[in-house]
Amino acid sequence: MAPLLGKAVGLCLFLVLVSLGFGYGATHKVGDEKGWTLNDKPNYIAWAKSKTFHVGDELLFQYDNQLHNVLQVNKQAYHKCNTAAPIAVFNTGYDSITIKSKEHLYFICGTPGHCEAGQKVSIKISKSKAPAEPSPTIEPPPSSDPSPWVEPSPIDSPPLFKPPPSFGTPPPKSQASIAHCGLCGFLLSIAILVFNLISM
Repeated sequence: MAPLLGKAVGLCLFLVLVSLGFGYGATHKVGDEKGWTLNDKPNYIAWAKSKTFHVGDELLFQYDNQLHNVLQVNKQAYHKCNTAAPIAVFNTGYDSITIKSKEHLYFICGTPGHCEAGQKVSIKISKSKAPAEPSPTIEPPPSSDPSPWVEPSPIDSPPLFKPPPSFGTPPPKSQASIAHCGLCGFLLSIAILVFNLISM
């Protein structure tokens, strides 16, 4: 009975470890190489339409946090560039947001005038399942190369939301380390399977 229990435990461990290597979504850097900015007038509407987003994918907002931030808002706030009651505030300059549901997502920059100048993106989540291909590797943010200031257009509006100061930047997730963990898990599970087959 004990050898059978050992084989069952080994098989369960094998299946768990193999599943660790799969299931990571793609990482989409918002604005691609331009990032989250007003420089060079990126077209975030066209950018979002050129991508397919799935549950489990990550949105990476990379920007100069002295000039910009990211506010997750509802549809009405997105269309009106209303920063008064955001769903979430991100201000590290390297924000990774995992898509957790098929709900439409809306993001704007909370710096006065930036949303009105086009620094906003609407993310429509695909109803189909994500493909099983690995996500691209994202480069870390540049050391301290600040973006030049872009003067926003003047707008008559009530005082806008100012996010609280950041108390430290969490380390970004490395897609390479995630892939490495998946590979290690896969190799370990193969070793366990071979060991269980030999011990029969």
